[in-house]
Amino acid sequence: IFLPVSDIAEYWTVTLTNNTDEPRSLSLFSSVGFPGSGPMGGTCVHENGVIQKYAFPYHAFYHEKAKVEKKRTYIYLASDVAPASCDMSTYRYFGNYMGSGVPVAVKNDACSNIIGEVEPCVGAMQHTFELGAHESRRVSFVISAAVTKDEMYAFTSKLTAAFVEEQKRLSDEHWEKLISSYSIKTPDSGFDALVNYWFKKQASLLTRLNRMGTCCPVRNQLQDAMGYSVIDPEGAIPFMMRVLAR
Repeated sequence: IFLPVSDIAEYWTVTLTNNTDEPRSLSLFSSVGFPGSGPMGGTCVHENGVIQKYAFPYHAFYHEKAKVEKKRTYIYLASDVAPASCDMSTYRYFGNYMGSGVPVAVKNDACSNIIGEVEPCVGAMQHTFELGAHESRRVSFVISAAVTKDEMYAFTSKLTAAFVEEQKRLSDEHWEKLISSYSIKTPDSGFDALVNYWFKKQASLLTRLNRMGTCCPVRNQLQDAMGYSVIDPEGAIPFMMRVLAR
């Protein structure tokens, strides 16, 4: 599982290996919960190989519709291998009580392929594989968001094993550059991990994402950028200038 450097997405890659001397038939079930439908309702469908959930952002007067209609209102899940079955309803996939046990779809060895409407929605896929002795198969997934269907399909059309590997390489290079900015070694390995890895990632994300868009005063934003400057001095300058320009 990793996040790319430039796109609003999350990638999963799963490799199944038959470690026996006999052929095996395997099913892989994967699921991700989609955000709530909101007061305007929503629809979740499987079209063109993509499970996509659409919901209008929130209540709005007609004359204010333009302010919100360009939000990323398509949330979707796609894979580079066509699924054998899908579920779009959380209740149909997990069961009416959505307990912590095995999902109903897994017990039934198939998803329902029924759309989800005005209910908790899920992106769930079943992939089936016939694996020979000691054979491996790999499947990659992407979860993302888009403003329009055209934008969504343009992105999912690039989903191949080679594309995912390239995105992983770029992501690894990005974090390796930040992590290698400095390093400490003390008798406390936990403290070393905090400073050498987690602090750098936290400072980077806080600065780049403005604390996930919450109300963040100028002082806090400058403090975040100051912490980021220890990791990437040149990269911190644009963030500081953006805050000061206000």
